[in-house]
Amino acid sequence: MIIKKHVLSLALACATSFYLLPSYSQSNQNSSKGIRRCGTMEVLDQAIKQNPLIAEKMKAIERNTQNYIRTHGSKPSERAIVRIPVVVHVVYNTASQNISDAQINSQITVLNQDYRKMAGTPGYNTNAVGADCEIEFCLATKDPSGAATTGITRRNTTKTGFLFSSPYEVKQSTYGKVGWDYTKYLNIWVCYMTDNTLGYATFPGTETTYDGVVIGYQHFGTTGTATSPFNGGRTATHEVGHWLNLYHIWGDAYCGDDLVSDTPPSTGENYGCPTGKTSSCSGTTTDMIQNYMDYTDDACMNIFTVGQKSRMTATLNGTRASLKTSTGCSGTTTTAYCASNGQSVSDEYISKVQFGTINNTTGATAGGYNDYTATSTDVSKGTSYPITLTPGYTGSAYPEYFRVWIDYNNDKDFDDAGELAYDAGATATAAVSGNITIPSTASTAKVRMRVSMKYNGSQTQCESFQYGEVEDYSVNMLAAAATCPTPTGLSASSITSSSATLNWSAATGAVSYSIRYRINGSATWTTTTSTTTSKGITGLTASTTYEFQVSTVCSSSSSAFSASTTFATSAVTTGYCASNGQSQADEWIANVKIGTINNATGAIAGGYGNYTTIKTDITINTPTTIYLKPGYTGSAYPEYFKVWIDLNGDYDFADANEQVYDAGATATTTVSGNITIPTGTALGNKRMRVSMKYNGASTSCESFQYGEVEDYTVNVISGTVSSPVIAQVGAGTGTNNTMVYDTYYMDHRFQTILTKAELQAAGWVAGQDYVGYVAFQTTTGATQVMNAFTVKMKNVTETSFGSTSFITGATQVYQANFTAASNTWNTHTFSTAFKYDGVNNLLVEVCFNNSTYTSSSTLYGTTLTAYRTLALRTDIKDGSACANTTGTRNYFRPNMKLKFMNTASGRMSEGVDIALSEITGNGLSVYPNPTNGKILMLDNNFDGTKANTEIVNVSGQKIFETGIEEVKNNYFEKVLDLNHTDFSNLPNGVYFINITTDTKVYRNKIMLMR
Repeated sequence: MIIKKHVLSLALACATSFYLLPSYSQSNQNSSKGIRRCGTMEVLDQAIKQNPLIAEKMKAIERNTQNYIRTHGSKPSERAIVRIPVVVHVVYNTASQNISDAQINSQITVLNQDYRKMAGTPGYNTNAVGADCEIEFCLATKDPSGAATTGITRRNTTKTGFLFSSPYEVKQSTYGKVGWDYTKYLNIWVCYMTDNTLGYATFPGTETTYDGVVIGYQHFGTTGTATSPFNGGRTATHEVGHWLNLYHIWGDAYCGDDLVSDTPPSTGENYGCPTGKTSSCSGTTTDMIQNYMDYTDDACMNIFTVGQKSRMTATLNGTRASLKTSTGCSGTTTTAYCASNGQSVSDEYISKVQFGTINNTTGATAGGYNDYTATSTDVSKGTSYPITLTPGYTGSAYPEYFRVWIDYNNDKDFDDAGELAYDAGATATAAVSGNITIPSTASTAKVRMRVSMKYNGSQTQCESFQYGEVEDYSVNMLAAAATCPTPTGLSASSITSSSATLNWSAATGAVSYSIRYRINGSATWTTTTSTTTSKGITGLTASTTYEFQVSTVCSSSSSAFSASTTFATSAVTTGYCASNGQSQADEWIANVKIGTINNATGAIAGGYGNYTTIKTDITINTPTTIYLKPGYTGSAYPEYFKVWIDLNGDYDFADANEQVYDAGATATTTVSGNITIPTGTALGNKRMRVSMKYNGASTSCESFQYGEVEDYTVNVISGTVSSPVIAQVGAGTGTNNTMVYDTYYMDHRFQTILTKAELQAAGWVAGQDYVGYVAFQTTTGATQVMNAFTVKMKNVTETSFGSTSFITGATQVYQANFTAASNTWNTHTFSTAFKYDGVNNLLVEVCFNNSTYTSSSTLYGTTLTAYRTLALRTDIKDGSACANTTGTRNYFRPNMKLKFMNTASGRMSEGVDIALSEITGNGLSVYPNPTNGKILMLDNNFDGTKANTEIVNVSGQKIFETGIEEVKNNYFEKVLDLNHTDFSNLPNGVYFINITTDTKVYRNKIMLMR
């Protein structure tokens, strides 16, 4: 009988290694897919050659091991479970080598199953000598400094692969990752091994800095890149066995000794998955091909013996005893998500993500990844939500592919079924949209959402790709909401060229409704709300098909949006119906007086006067008195007055409530009455028609025998105090030094177009139509003064510059000698507010003329996909760049802020019937009130650093203005004396004091009673 031969000395110099070799025949019982190779013994051989003292040290360790086994055996006191902290260092050159957290976790699971012989797992066996080694493994939760960790490190290396013949490279900082304290952690390096080695390990006591295990990324764990037949995680089980002082089961020699008595002797390693192989060493025993320290396929392995357990226990009470007291797994577990990024964002990036309440506009980020997990939205399980993803470009547009993953089960990966929440399905150069339905099985927790945009092809959730960008957000999963029904019965009515009323049937449990509409087939929705079953919308484009959807908002949830219903706006009506008096020989309209209109006229040939250039403001829901006076050539006749206002802007006076005044009877003298604009009327300019007919009432489009008709314009304004809107268009972090404050040349002309959609997205709303200032954001400012720095504005139909020609006809609103400041918003407050028409787009023009030049200021901005800027840089000493007709188009547009107000002065015009209590109490004390002329204004907590004080009458006419004054330390004090000779003709009555600061408007009402 052949017995095991003690070959420790040979084992220290002999090596067999884990290689994938060409297939062996089945008669040789090798795996049909490859042969295992472990490089541990060869690495040991190299170490001994470099340091012969290692062999002596291992002999001493072996003596201590045998002594421990002899004296302790299997005493219960020695069977406490040992938990070993593990740190996995992933060293990768390609995205596929950067294995996922899930794959790493699968390997930790296998180690625990195998070393604990867990029932019901592949690590369980029924062999009489099969042992529960009572060793467990955990990914470290505390790093060597005591900080929380995931137990995983990652290093992107420039080295394409590693060799076991150079075993230290992967463990050094040059190409790899330096290991953690070997006395407290098991270090495992995962990398690509170009010599097809599956793995190798260091024996106890042979290394310090380089102690640990190295495994190929294709042979680690059970998922991801793990490749059959070594995809069962047993390569790590085998190598950790070496690390705990186990030898190959055949003793690395013919019928050699593995220093364990209960493993049958074997002539050599076994491959594949042989059955019933009788050992040639004894002739009677069968090789233990299931042993983890053999070379069989992963699926065949399932046993450590009692003897092998004793050796490992001795090691954990000897050379590696410090692991028993390691606190590496005592911290809070912090599991990290896999990395993903675009390697270049020089051409494209994610510009905007819209999902739930997330509405995040960004520029390109260096490194191609941004962690926006501080930005979150609430969603309810079982509910569908729209998502819109917009690419951004620095120049030309490219085909981009969007995907979105959500970690629904909160297991810190995106690998589970259904976690690919949105797939665009194809590349696109513009925004893409879709819906994400939150599964009812999702965890009730805050989870991660990953948005990935890759150039010209689809991507995976953990990929590092060449062009594009990745962004992570948080999604707060809420319990499924109570059923909230989707609205039905959608329809549109009262359709005009620019407006419509959207209708739907009432839904049970509705608190309100969310409505969204857009041009049919476009990417971007406009969203609004209603508490009734209809909603009027304005600002539409004529002769255009729109679609709209409605969602029910219940007390604790919202329904999905309904299917789309479409409607088409009508063509623009070119004019109002005609109306006139055929004869003015005896009577005509002599005077119309309302607000600031006070128009006295004589008889007009043809019986119609177009006075639409004369305008007054009228406040919604506030009675405004109108006075109408007839004129006669001789005797007075009975005249009937009526007034209409086109409240909905549909070019007629035929709608309900558009007859705003009816005298009710004929009269021979002045008649008067109140006109009240109903609540809900859209703000802005409206046509008013005044009709006077002899001896009877007229209609709005009538041509009658005697009398006259006159048309005017009224501007409907809000009846409540409305703070200015500061609309910021653009938040880009790109920079440009050739626009606006470009003092590198003597002269400059610049134009940019802001579309209505951009203004709406920035916060502009109808009614806030007066622009009070424009500001540009600098990163650096030049010291050069820009002489006659001029700002102009114009309402335009163009959405971009189709040619290199400047747009003409803009109105000047600002001019001053100006020097740009650094790293701030440079504000240009207009001398006269510009009236935005609320329908078209807005052109902003800047120009200046210098006689010298210096360095240029640099502006922050955004690169768009359309030519929305046009600029000219030139040297025309004492010339006029503002008169040049052509420039250079550019995709870059500076970030801009515009102040929108609801009146030209930034205040509200209100009727005299407003009580004092309605506009005081804003922190500013004004007394005495009523006053006989002298007024003290005081506020010791003033909000602002600059103030402009003005007095206006009840018609909005400015009586007095101080100009800009500085306010220091939040203390404002000012005395006004209305008894001054400048105000000697000021009649008693109601006046308003408006104090405009850089942040708000203070309004107080005073009563002058001399």
